[in-house]
Amino acid sequence: MILIQKGKAPNSLVQYKYQFDASFNNLPSVVKNDIRTALLEEQGFLCAYCMKAIDDKSMKIEHYQARTPDNELDYKNLLACCSGGEQFGEYSERTCDTYKEDKVLHIDPQNIHHTRTISYRSSDGTIQSSLEFGNELSDILNLNSALLKTARKDIIDALDNMIGKKFGSKPCSKSYLQALLNKYSSRVNNHNTSFLGVYLWYLTKKIRQCRA
Repeated sequence: MILIQKGKAPNSLVQYKYQFDASFNNLPSVVKNDIRTALLEEQGFLCAYCMKAIDDKSMKIEHYQARTPDNELDYKNLLACCSGGEQFGEYSERTCDTYKEDKVLHIDPQNIHHTRTISYRSSDGTIQSSLEFGNELSDILNLNSALLKTARKDIIDALDNMIGKKFGSKPCSKSYLQALLNKYSSRVNNHNTSFLGVYLWYLTKKIRQCRA
């Protein structure tokens, strides 16, 4: 989970909300497409929760707070999510909003104070948060499913190996790490970089540990 900075609602959605019968279920296709495009762009084509790469064909529009007549067309309540393993028969294998359903979620990808508390366990790829409701990552979103943990662990191992091969037994260069962090921090260069938050967390941690 990385910070999502919400932009303005699409003009077509703003205009549609004035219609007397406006509702999410009745969204005209042009309005729905505009919403999908806007969400994908502001999220860097990543799922709001697990950070898998998504596109217009694979994404779902998620209501962060469960849908009500008052919030169902509130753009700030809308996020783009992956399919969440809808193809899996077992509920325990699903993730993100597919697993969440209508449960109340407090940890918010739009809140910088929340996203800054997220870290990953290098030994197995577990996602965690220092916040008191950080257990929601597992209990409500199932972000510590076996598949997701393995994918994140693979990224951590790959970064470890890449840096190890470059520097060997020598101290790692802080400028090298910062250049990598700048690369991954660029929204222009990182559309569709699955699990981007793992890269950002790992490199930030390494920079803090680096002496020069």
